[in-house]
Amino acid sequence: MTFPARGRPAKSQQRRRRLLDAALRVIGRSGLNGLTHRAVAAEAGLPSPAATYHLGGIDDMLLAVLREANDSYIAQVQTLPDAPEEIPRALAKVMANGLGQDRGRAVAEYQFCMMAADRPGLREELQRWPRALDAVAARCTPDPAARLAISAAIDGLYVRMLTRDPPPDAEELHAALEALIRGVKATEAG
Repeated sequence: MTFPARGRPAKSQQRRRRLLDAALRVIGRSGLNGLTHRAVAAEAGLPSPAATYHLGGIDDMLLAVLREANDSYIAQVQTLPDAPEEIPRALAKVMANGLGQDRGRAVAEYQFCMMAADRPGLREELQRWPRALDAVAARCTPDPAARLAISAAIDGLYVRMLTRDPPPDAEELHAALEALIRGVKATEAG
């Protein structure tokens, strides 16, 4: 028989969770340039050394925050329907949430993309997101080039919409995704 973790391990996990959530808020508000151990700890309402203790050095913290952002989006994308005709609407809802309520996670994800050019240690983790998008695109088309076009267009749409105020709603995103997939299918048929 096993018992739930008590005391130090549970408290440590809670603090780490608070710090990761705080880091995403800091990035959403101040970008990656504002991400410091001190800023994250202050945002979490914890003493400064807590961020270093629970998240490690700056590269470890960056990787942990990226993994957290990825885990959230990938989990949502993996629950999308299998039917190609249902994907645009369901994905639009995920994207609208990412551009609105979870904007900090989306900002973090795309800022990490640029940072990975100088920090190879982030690249493998960053590749999880395009692989998840490719898996969704594979439900829409068997053509590898078309899948790449779909996933790249979705990434581009995210980046473009992150700078828009107010962010688009799910209906606007649905129309864009519908047009994208319709265009890919027309090209395949033609």
